[in-house]
Amino acid sequence: MKDKYLKITDTSKIILRYFLIIFLSLCLIWSAITFFLYHLEARAFLLQIKNREKSRIEVQKEIIEQNFISIASDLKFLSKQNEIFQFIETNNTIYKELTAKEYLEFCRQKAAYDQIRFIDNYGNEVIRVNYNAGNPDIVPGKMLQNKKSRYYFKESLALECNKIFISSFDLNIENNKIEMPLKPMIRFGMPLCDNDGKKHGVIALNYMGIRLLNLIQSANKEIMLTNSDGYWLHSPIPEDTWGFMLKERHNRRFSTDFPEAWITISSAPEKQFYNENGLFTFTTIYPSKKIMDSGLISDNPAIDTEEEIKCKDDYWKIISYISNDVLINKTRGTLFKFLILTTIVFVLTSIPAWFITKEIIRRRLHQLEMYELANFDRLTRLPNRAHFLKNLNQIHYQSQRYGHTYALLFIDLNGFKEINDTLGHDAGDQVLVEVGKRLSKCIRQSDMVARLGGDEFTIVLPFVPSPHDAQKTIEKILKEISIPLILNDSQREISASIGLSFYPDDGDSVDVLLKKADCEMYKIKRSTKKA
Repeated sequence: MKDKYLKITDTSKIILRYFLIIFLSLCLIWSAITFFLYHLEARAFLLQIKNREKSRIEVQKEIIEQNFISIASDLKFLSKQNEIFQFIETNNTIYKELTAKEYLEFCRQKAAYDQIRFIDNYGNEVIRVNYNAGNPDIVPGKMLQNKKSRYYFKESLALECNKIFISSFDLNIENNKIEMPLKPMIRFGMPLCDNDGKKHGVIALNYMGIRLLNLIQSANKEIMLTNSDGYWLHSPIPEDTWGFMLKERHNRRFSTDFPEAWITISSAPEKQFYNENGLFTFTTIYPSKKIMDSGLISDNPAIDTEEEIKCKDDYWKIISYISNDVLINKTRGTLFKFLILTTIVFVLTSIPAWFITKEIIRRRLHQLEMYELANFDRLTRLPNRAHFLKNLNQIHYQSQRYGHTYALLFIDLNGFKEINDTLGHDAGDQVLVEVGKRLSKCIRQSDMVARLGGDEFTIVLPFVPSPHDAQKTIEKILKEISIPLILNDSQREISASIGLSFYPDDGDSVDVLLKKADCEMYKIKRSTKKA
């Protein structure tokens, strides 16, 4: 085999190559570390967002439920007033006026009810106070109406004593038309019962739903409120709301925009989940259940169970939604921070990478130099005697083991001493270098040429079938070497004597084969001189 002599020439390219390998390896490691840290940071950030949204939802739920408890407390307070029962017993208008004045002051102080009414068993409004946008007044008797056909009156009167009716959250209707501007309303009703449990009518409160929506709006504009059918009661986009009452908005509902999310939301009381749209957090409000849990009507033995309330009651969903785009934008700041950190680390990494590279190359070059000095001829850059013998022993061992053949050539230049004596050692060195190149041209890739010393060269030809084939290589070498050389501006011709030994015909050991080839070479050299 031809030995590939390692040249130590362009060290700048070697340094650059090693620097890039080390630098890119360090960058890869730092990138992996940075990505891992970013992943942890992003997870922590998203967890913070999830916890924050859960907290916001719970706060909103608490606010709404506390409003219900307050309304139930107000309703129970109004149902226990002495003046109203004195009026019922005596039909004295003085007590009626006193009750109306208390309603008026109550309406002014609470500023939460659009109407406070006492309606008798026949649906006649007996006392009614209107809030009038902050200027409450008592409605004169001639303007009072009969409400026996209204659902909230009928359902409230049908309740047992101490029970509370809560209507759906919808828009106020006056004269069979939706009042404009839109007036969100929740109606609360409670039978007015005396100590004997006899009903005398209904106490009705029209709660201004805008107060509830404003509380949601002030806490978080992105929080949404829907009814049990998936229609928006509150949305970041006002035009989406009240689709179940306004024909032009009939198709605007949460369940239409997010059908897959609504399946999960409508089937569970509370949950937080991801889907392809983003992060959803929700909880459910059961108005009647909260009032029941408050203990305000716990003295009623006939109160519905929690399961009954959930089945028949109108419930609301408080929903927080953060789109994937928003989540990505929220993590971009973290990503940007880590990109800056990574860039700084890359720049700083280049400094130690450069010094590490220089040290590695220095050691590597020193090792290569030592290897070359030990194994290669410094003049011709061919393998030296030690390297040649090492490889020859390996070839011999392989040939013995697998039954291969090989040939060994010993080459000695004729007339080399004369060139040294007449033209100088520089010319002699030029001859040796050129001969080494010519010998390399004449052999196969699997062959090996070496300089033993002086003007002596040797070649090993593995896998040569016969001595005749090796002789062809010798003829090729002799022809190549005989080509004239230009030395010191003059043309000179040289020749060579080549001895051949063949394994296994000429011996079964390396020493015998070397000696055989050497002897053959000297025979040819002597015969050439005699000729």
